[in-house]
Amino acid sequence: MRHTATICVCVALSLLAATPLAAEELAVTGARILTGDGTVITRGTILINNGKITRVYRGAPPAGVRSLRFPKGTIIPGLVAASTMAAIQGPANEQSSEITPTFEIAGTLDPTHRDIKRCLELGITTAYVRPGLANVIGGFGAVIRPGNRGQEFIVQQRSELLIPVGPWPAVGNGSPGWGGVRNPKARRPSTRLATVWLIRKSFYDARKFIQSGSIKGLEKEVPGAYTRAELQVLADVLRGKTMVRFYAQADKDVHTIFRLVDEFKIPKFRIEGLVEGYRGPKRLDKMSQGLIAEVYDIDPTKAGQELRLPMELHQLLAWWRTGHQHADELCQFCPACAKAPRRPGTDTGGALSSRSTVPAYTPEYGYRVNAFQVLMSRNSQLALSTGERVPTLLEGARLAVRHGLSTRKALAAITRIPAEIIGLGKSVGTIAPGKRADLVVLSGDPFEFTTRILAVLSNGRKAYPKTGN
Repeated sequence: MRHTATICVCVALSLLAATPLAAEELAVTGARILTGDGTVITRGTILINNGKITRVYRGAPPAGVRSLRFPKGTIIPGLVAASTMAAIQGPANEQSSEITPTFEIAGTLDPTHRDIKRCLELGITTAYVRPGLANVIGGFGAVIRPGNRGQEFIVQQRSELLIPVGPWPAVGNGSPGWGGVRNPKARRPSTRLATVWLIRKSFYDARKFIQSGSIKGLEKEVPGAYTRAELQVLADVLRGKTMVRFYAQADKDVHTIFRLVDEFKIPKFRIEGLVEGYRGPKRLDKMSQGLIAEVYDIDPTKAGQELRLPMELHQLLAWWRTGHQHADELCQFCPACAKAPRRPGTDTGGALSSRSTVPAYTPEYGYRVNAFQVLMSRNSQLALSTGERVPTLLEGARLAVRHGLSTRKALAAITRIPAEIIGLGKSVGTIAPGKRADLVVLSGDPFEFTTRILAVLSNGRKAYPKTGN
């Protein structure tokens, strides 16, 4: 009899353990809720169940439901970073070759990295992590959710193939000395032009691979031999199966991208950087697949002011040679400069040293403080970045608002639009029923510089701060 009772108790306990417990419901209340789609709810409540938003409404939370109350707080969607280099443990590029289309940055990501804490402190709950800019074809980025572990940390492992167009792949490279390669960086590209040539050759080889189905006779002009998998990735780009993310800052590099796209008929691509996007080609206006533009913290008193950077040596010499300054930030030796009289010698005996007094100059990357607003007036699918390892998105949006961007568009540029760009628009980016409960609670208006972050919720769990109210 005793054994029978024991068996009954065990069966009952096992059935109880097998029965799923009802998820605890959570209510988050605030003075204002900015949903990210233009809707503003005053004195509103967000109901969360099992990490998902179930209801958003104006009014008090239901009785008996655990609540997080912020009587003076403003609640916005969790920020979505369209470009970061956060949580990378080790090199951000494969260094054995310049052409590395099969490289995956996901293999270097560390969920315990200090960048993760920084992301949450800045309100970032979803982020695209790209490889570095050192390689001609850099490999695949990844999408992560800071504050999550295991399978929930990396959402997309192979997301967009990065191809930088500009000076970055050539930095540090040099021509091989007599007798062959002397060090790993004595290789192409060593110039901006060589970078573009290697991109073109890679896609020409991919065309041949599509036609023949064989890698025989196809070799890189840089260290390393093609593998079938590498050519398959490039072939998938030409077939429209893989999205390409070009990175370019200067206007001339953006034009180069469109020439490459036309030459190889690349159907799926977007552009990141766009420091000079405000003066970019009209084709930027019609790009529906999304753009990512960088905002920099410079003098906030003059909208439209050119960015002034410390003068580099070659630019210092160019100024000394011509003594001419003009409005074209891409030019170093234009015809006007060439015809200008030479600068007479200085008090250093004709040698212009780094200590000499020189006027302000216009750098190659001519950024304007209202550049983001100008570009977004041309293309509404524009996400905001700041070019940092962990971007300060709220600060960048505040600068954009200060120089003409509407607050509604600014919020969309750091929430809804980047979520749509990285393919997660159905789950994050706005506050709506059915979406992940990724929320940021602020002490006031999101676009006031004195506003601070009070709390960050990731998937309905408080991720920042870990302790305290």
